[in-house]
Amino acid sequence: MIEHWMMDAAIAWTANNPTPSPTPTFDPNKVTPGVLGFSVIAIFFVICALLVWNLIMRVSRMSHRSQVRAELALEKARAEGRDLDANDPDAEGIFRQDDAPRDGDPGAKTPKR
Repeated sequence: MIEHWMMDAAIAWTANNPTPSPTPTFDPNKVTPGVLGFSVIAIFFVICALLVWNLIMRVSRMSHRSQVRAELALEKARAEGRDLDANDPDAEGIFRQDDAPRDGDPGAKTPKR
């Protein structure tokens, strides 16, 4: 019984005394980032885009150089009259990792081209 009376009193008190909303102490029009903020973000975006482009070019260049080295090693081995297998140190980059012979395999698979 007392609990109900206390609950009713709390509800009545909060209904009669609403929580005041805070009044802003600043002008919302003066705290926007403006042209300077936009410029900084735009410059940051351009720098990030250039870094990503540079990374893509470097990875592409390294991949192409690796492929050329592998093709030169294969041509050199063929000119010497020998076949490369996945265990040959000159075959680095020619065979994929999953092409290496395993126990029970008759030998290496064909090189990738």
